[in-house]
Amino acid sequence: MSVFDVAEQLRESVDLAEWQWREKELTIELDVRPMEYFGNGKLLRQVWLNLLTNGIRYTGQGGMIKIRNRIHKNNVIVSFTDNGIGIDAEHIPHLFERFYKVDKARTRTEDSTGLGLSIVKEIVEMHDGFIEVESKRNQGTTFTIYLPQK
Repeated sequence: MSVFDVAEQLRESVDLAEWQWREKELTIELDVRPMEYFGNGKLLRQVWLNLLTNGIRYTGQGGMIKIRNRIHKNNVIVSFTDNGIGIDAEHIPHLFERFYKVDKARTRTEDSTGLGLSIVKEIVEMHDGFIEVESKRNQGTTFTIYLPQK
């Protein structure tokens, strides 16, 4: 556990995934401000990268992903919004279950294990936080992480 800048980690995640989003000609909109947080930076970096790569995977050619951070009521809030294929409402309650895959159409790579979002949730909960998802089919998805400042 240490103090780190959330915005710096988010920028690094975008840099690490650059070849993926450039290949699909996606627009990445970063609306991030310097923000210190005390936590496990290595694990939270995995959260940001997982949510970003999921957004890239399920957003079509020329789409957009917006990453934002802010502080509200002593919570660091980070959101990832895409204008991708979205998720039907009946699947949302199961997204964070281990090995859960929405459907074959969403699993575009054979190496997908269905573990990514369950790991994301575990890491967020290890920090006494929580994650929410809002989505509409063919309109996109927003994942929002709330991490209490300690």
